[in-house]
Amino acid sequence: MRLVELHRNGFRSILALVLMLTSASANAAVSVSVDHADGVYALGTPASFSLTSTSAGNYTISFIRDGLITTETTTVYLSATPVVIKKTLYQPGWLMIRNGSTDLNGAIWDPYHLQPGMGSPADFESWWTTQKNKLAGSYTPEIVSMTTSISGANLWHVKLPMPEGRQVQGYLTKPIGAAAKSLPAILYTHGSGVVGSTIRSPFICNGTLSSIAFDINAHGIDDGQPKSYYDALDAGELKYYRTEGWDSRDTVYFRLMYLRALRAIDFLTKQPEWDGKTLVVFGSSQGGAQNLAVAGLDSRVTVVVAGAPAICDQNAWVNNRRAGWPQIVAVSGGTPTNPSISNTALYYDSVNFARRIKAASFFSTGLIDNTCPSVSVLPAYNLLQSETKKIMIVPKRGHVFWSTSAQTEGEVFVKAYFDLAHKNAAQLLPYE
Repeated sequence: MRLVELHRNGFRSILALVLMLTSASANAAVSVSVDHADGVYALGTPASFSLTSTSAGNYTISFIRDGLITTETTTVYLSATPVVIKKTLYQPGWLMIRNGSTDLNGAIWDPYHLQPGMGSPADFESWWTTQKNKLAGSYTPEIVSMTTSISGANLWHVKLPMPEGRQVQGYLTKPIGAAAKSLPAILYTHGSGVVGSTIRSPFICNGTLSSIAFDINAHGIDDGQPKSYYDALDAGELKYYRTEGWDSRDTVYFRLMYLRALRAIDFLTKQPEWDGKTLVVFGSSQGGAQNLAVAGLDSRVTVVVAGAPAICDQNAWVNNRRAGWPQIVAVSGGTPTNPSISNTALYYDSVNFARRIKAASFFSTGLIDNTCPSVSVLPAYNLLQSETKKIMIVPKRGHVFWSTSAQTEGEVFVKAYFDLAHKNAAQLLPYE
């Protein structure tokens, strides 16, 4: 199998729920499977979509190509007896099957030949080197010891000053009494939204805590605050951060987010317990985008876990495909409505960081993910320069990573790059 993330609407009115349950087209009544467990097919090979329903009746079924184009909409009578619909593609791409507004399953053809819509700007590296140089020089962290329920670990809250914008804020954990130069280090990054940092345990290895863990929030905002604090920021100052400043590469909100992540990496390398060899970045969606940026800009990163990474192939319109979140390039009549945004996006596109990554890399993607669709994630994966890379593709999964098989597989992938003394890491302790 393989992965991704889905944002589901959490609220339905009672009236809508009654109507949905009494309708013959009730989405929950339809189930679709594909005949390849990973949903991957060679060009010209038909995928068999097997449809059943627990409530017999006529259903509206659609097929969507590459997240943008509805290629067919038809009415199908479904019951407990499977109805098989075969579809194939002759160019690399993705088909998703939908009942009404509910995405049910997907298949992808020749995914390892998918390429992004545009290449990398000639001055990509020089411009980002200028940004990185702003972090040069010494800085004084603010580190406050805290109590923790994680047995055998020390916990600190950390603030790292920045030359501009908000400071880095996060929680650092280490095993009590760890020797100098004995531990791998892991940076955890956050997906979209406005929340504080998470207290995370180090890996458990041979029954003991055996890594440094540093979790930072995406915005450099205060940690440990009541929910009302984050809700107010989400509804106010940070409401439109995803679309902020894209007219110029110098004003995009993610510039400072990526620089904060780079400073966090530097801080980890200064920890006396770091083994000097294994430096991991771990996260999904927006966190996956941060990880690709960091690994593409700092060669000290040795392992990347990017679940359903965001900001991939923002110029996917060139290939008539859906871009990854935040889908910042608006298109009308086959061309961008604002060419400057299309150009700016190239400096933040995860595909252009990916093409510079040599670290061992684990990706995941799902075939009913419209937030960070597989046809945006695969072009980034295909450009990795890593000697070792793996992607987990899950047909019937939306935009979700944490607490799924993909998170577990990502942890197993990381474990393989620990020293022999650490290779029996079984899992992460629950976070606080």
